Amino acid sequence: MKNPLITNAQEKEQKGDLQGALSDYQNALNQDPSNLVIHTEIGNLLAMLGNYDEAVKHLKITFKTFPNNIDVLNGICFCLCEIGNQHHDNRNYDLAEHAFLEAVNLNPTKSEYLFNLGNSCYAQEKYGSALKYYNQSLVLSYEAETLSSIGNALRSLGRYEEAKEMYGKALRQDKTLLHAEIELTHLMQSLFNWENIAEHFETWHELASAGQFDGQGDHRTPKPYV
Repeated sequence: MKNPLITNAQEKEQKGDLQGALSDYQNALNQDPSNLVIHTEIGNLLAMLGNYDEAVKHLKITFKTFPNNIDVLNGICFCLCEIGNQHHDNRNYDLAEHAFLEAVNLNPTKSEYLFNLGNSCYAQEKYGSALKYYNQSLVLSYEAETLSSIGNALRSLGRYEEAKEMYGKALRQDKTLLHAEIELTHLMQSLFNWENIAEHFETWHELASAGQFDGQGDHRTPKPYV
């Protein structure tokens, strides 16, 4: 026989009463503390309510009981990534780094975790670490944004020719990447490399006029856990 608390929780969730649903699931868990479905639903609802810290705490306890459950592990990492993004947006880059690093340690196969970790290191001027994580992210997923970020890290380390090469690769992968075009143009100026620079200025202007204002350090958030 189905627990009436679970039935009530499901009905409340469908009606948008997430807090009420959470309360019912928590009461149901008191009656059946080893129920994986209830544990998972509580983690889902905490994440949906934006209580990512509490979601992580709950899901970590759940993972100790069910250490082979990939869904629970993904839930923890998703919430850690959201926590890291919030810290990054608030310029608490060291806290962002800590959250992303924990996500990477739990699941090193996600390119977005490594990319975000690289961003948090770059924001703290830890360019060597940023380069390492960007490169690891690139191995998992070959993306123009990652190539451009590698270029930024190389430029900041004074490795200008390598940076130039990476910006070029990024633009060959995605010719609309405005910030890569800007960085490449500035770098060519600083190196007194005037070959084709007029074309880069023209492309820069075209992209800007078309509203291609993408930003360096944008987060990559994985697909929602819930």
